[in-house]
Amino acid sequence: MEDFDAVVIGAGVAGCTMARLLAEKGKRVLVFEKTKRIGGQAADDYIDGRLTQLFGIHVLYGDSMEVKEFFERFAELQECKMISKCNIHGKVIDLPINFKTFEQYFDKETADKIKKELKTEFRDKKVSYSDIKNAGLECQTEIDDLLHFVYEEYSDKQWQEDAKSVSVIDRVKIIIGYAENYIDATYYYVPKDGFTKMFQKMVDHENIRIVLGEDGTKYVRTDDKKVSVFGKKVPVINTTRIDKFFQYKYDSLKYRSLDFEYKNVEDSLGCCAMHFPVNYDYIRVSDTGFLYGRDNQHNRVYEYPKLLERHDYKTYYTVSTSLYKERAATYGIWSLGYDRIYQIGRAAEYRHYTMFELVENCIKLAGEIK
Repeated sequence: MEDFDAVVIGAGVAGCTMARLLAEKGKRVLVFEKTKRIGGQAADDYIDGRLTQLFGIHVLYGDSMEVKEFFERFAELQECKMISKCNIHGKVIDLPINFKTFEQYFDKETADKIKKELKTEFRDKKVSYSDIKNAGLECQTEIDDLLHFVYEEYSDKQWQEDAKSVSVIDRVKIIIGYAENYIDATYYYVPKDGFTKMFQKMVDHENIRIVLGEDGTKYVRTDDKKVSVFGKKVPVINTTRIDKFFQYKYDSLKYRSLDFEYKNVEDSLGCCAMHFPVNYDYIRVSDTGFLYGRDNQHNRVYEYPKLLERHDYKTYYTVSTSLYKERAATYGIWSLGYDRIYQIGRAAEYRHYTMFELVENCIKLAGEIK
């Protein structure tokens, strides 16, 4: 393992992207991936002949033409529509919450009253959970009943935290109107042949070597604020959890993980993802066949939330309370003190990313690494 000029820890979205970008700059890149597959959370595979997103629904969405063109180098992109719903005690409603959701959940008189007051108060825009909770509306009690399930019960089940304390909650807006998308984006795509094949093509480069089933952090040495791997002083790009990378110097950060169950079925779920804040052990069920518009190719992926333990590498969500964000910032400052250590990705930066945002930042970072 002597012929390398850069090391990447993790072969998920960030790791594969950084490896490709650095390889195209002429660097010989050594990538370590602890699991036996690449693609991270976005990985997919064929189960009994049906393409299945293994770790929940993932979509490429954003506004950057540069990022879109980057993905297009490795995959034919297929337009898609992200449709989500929520099951509350057997009543199915649309997500994100919009005027149609109020019509589905309440009787007509109540729904009309809520829509009128929200439109008067907020006009035509998207508002956060906190905005609504603090609005002091005449119909506050009715709205709070819906928010209790969609936000509060969901937060308790997914993160084991109060909705008010989890900053990511306010990213999921309530729409004052009938718009359906969580995010207003120019592009909504999935790779036609799946994410895994896209990432395989991405790392198919003469300057990239991937070692699967190996935790690369054990080879990283940090002496006197200098970093080396196998005795070579090279840039190290970490895309895995930053607390583990620094051996829990400032204690653990809080992450959530998931267990998964897979079933092929004949009927459509009727959406890409159905959320279950109450009544079931699983929190979400997804249907890759629906996302791709493939009749007779439907499946169910059941997601069961759990706390991530230190020894577990299956990191799916950061728990962005003020305590853990402050601790993550401390890790970030500590990392900056090292020569040629770079942190990028959800687990490494302890933040939420869309894949468009992540690749955009990877492009910037790759440009800075000498």
